[in-house]
Amino acid sequence: MGLLLFKVLASVGALGAGLWALATAGKAGPEQRAVRELESEALDGIRSSAVDLERAGFRDEAEALRLQANRASARRVGGTVTPAPTWTGKERVSVSNAEWLARLLSLQGNPERLRAWARAYDKLSVFSAANELRAKADTAQAARTPIPPGFEGSGYQNLPAPGMPSPEELQRRVAEAVKTADSGIMRKVADELERLGATVAAAELRRLADEVDRGKAPVSPPTSSPPAEPPSPPPRAPPPTAPPASPPPFVPPALPFTPLPPPSHDPQKLARAQTLALHLGSVRKYKEDRSKVKAFQVQEGLKADGLYGANTALALAYYGIAPPTPFYWPQKGAQTAKDAYVAELAARATKAEQAGNSALAAELRDAAGKVV
Repeated sequence: MGLLLFKVLASVGALGAGLWALATAGKAGPEQRAVRELESEALDGIRSSAVDLERAGFRDEAEALRLQANRASARRVGGTVTPAPTWTGKERVSVSNAEWLARLLSLQGNPERLRAWARAYDKLSVFSAANELRAKADTAQAARTPIPPGFEGSGYQNLPAPGMPSPEELQRRVAEAVKTADSGIMRKVADELERLGATVAAAELRRLADEVDRGKAPVSPPTSSPPAEPPSPPPRAPPPTAPPASPPPFVPPALPFTPLPPPSHDPQKLARAQTLALHLGSVRKYKEDRSKVKAFQVQEGLKADGLYGANTALALAYYGIAPPTPFYWPQKGAQTAKDAYVAELAARATKAEQAGNSALAAELRDAAGKVV
């Protein structure tokens, strides 16, 4: 169970290493094809480029590119498309490329990824966009958080700099810790989660750390009991010694997202919601832990059937989380249920935007776009 979770979560951390391998090999990466397909508004080509990105280890970008293909598809058939920011530069580009560029430039990107996309736009001769991406990459590089003691070699250096207001960064921090399979690092991250009030997630991470320790402990074969010996006098107490000097306490870096929970949310309930969202985002349908889903449903007063459906997803959204796409829909009226769910997410995105939380609004709209 523990090793399986390690493998699932470890795939999240492949972003930096995958790009670096492509860049140093001198080969054209999947970004170059993606911008060409976006420029021609070729739906099949855009979706195929998303597969290329996913195979290269860039899962988040692949999901976003599929969403962009859905937007292009809706425009083609005259469907309703939520207005989105677009890039306005010297060169003229397609609507899909303009929206994709605005997305890249609005996020707190990874420097290596930004430079990879800049090279792709150079090939497309959209030089002003490429220069903007490189400038953003330089800013992100300069703002990177130094690697704290104990995190060397953990992939921590590939995380964005502090200040990104996105709960997804919490999931990435946990994924990076689990990927190392180092119980010490995992417990340090668990301490950070506990300081945020995410006690349930912290407990889960410490449980995984305990599993790692048990897996490393040598297992001695059973032996026959030795013959009984006469009792010996109690050992003489050793002379008192000065306690060893303790190392300086670990001071965690500032987490790269706006601290949660908000004052109106119960910390324990929010922690369970965050843990469930992290779990559901890393598994496929039928592979989810239904006991976790059921515990959250009981907490929220929902029908406790352990099935991750639309009502459970909307309950996650209440806690400021962009919910993973529901796994289960009614057998009758599934499309009606999907339409209602998408409309509710869109309404909540509008409310978040009116409240000044544009990042959550964008994430909720992305979640709505993934419902097919």
